Amino acid sequence: MKRKRSASLEKDLEEEWQNAYFEAKEKEQKKLREKLWTYCENNWKDDVFRLLDEEKVDVNSTCTLYACAIWNSLDLARLLIERKADVNYGVKDGVADGLYPLRSAVCRRYPKFVELLIEAKADVNTECSHGYTPLSMAIESGVDSRPSYHIARMLINAGATVLNRRGDMRALRDSKKRVHDNNKWNNRHENFIPEEDIERDVQIADLLEQTARSQIHSAVTSALEMAESSFIWGDLAKLAIDYIDFENTAYPEHLIASSSEVLDQLE
Repeated sequence: MKRKRSASLEKDLEEEWQNAYFEAKEKEQKKLREKLWTYCENNWKDDVFRLLDEEKVDVNSTCTLYACAIWNSLDLARLLIERKADVNYGVKDGVADGLYPLRSAVCRRYPKFVELLIEAKADVNTECSHGYTPLSMAIESGVDSRPSYHIARMLINAGATVLNRRGDMRALRDSKKRVHDNNKWNNRHENFIPEEDIERDVQIADLLEQTARSQIHSAVTSALEMAESSFIWGDLAKLAIDYIDFENTAYPEHLIASSSEVLDQLE
């Protein structure tokens, strides 16, 4: 005659079985997510939609649009957006922090991909843990890329701010430093930097400075209007004063005065 298992033993066995089931399920889902990433990265449309339609893999189970942006798979990205792929889905922590679709497209200088994401309401002010935004990446110079005035202009027109969420004007600071370094090198070594590169970098620095002036002025004006009801605008005004003379560039007297007036009202 078999002995009956106790209720506690039955419960332990049931929990063990459930844990094993969910662990196996998670491993299976992980493999499907990895496949989806690989298929998107390589622009294998048929395989992508087989996973989505037959395997019922969630289009946002991995950074599908970021993977598409690696090799500029524009048509596939457009189809995924129609399938409700999240244009702002990315890795937000760890060593891969900042893997957003827009940043990928900007870094690789794919203007049509950038345009597609902007039209799909991508956040043009996404920021990694180091303070880099799409705008600051657009004016970076790398091994395989050069600063892009065209992409910087696209981002600004879409609402990109020069002042990032940390209160840092990294993009403007870097662009002005590049102009300064270009002049220094050409003074030491004649025509060391090509003329077209110098003109492009000056254009970018001028664009960012004009944009910074306009955006800070708007922030200060808003702060004046809302100083009594919101401390957030007061913080913006303080940031405006902190950067009122960045890189020894003087701001108009009325802007400095209005910034000071905001702080006086917040005292």
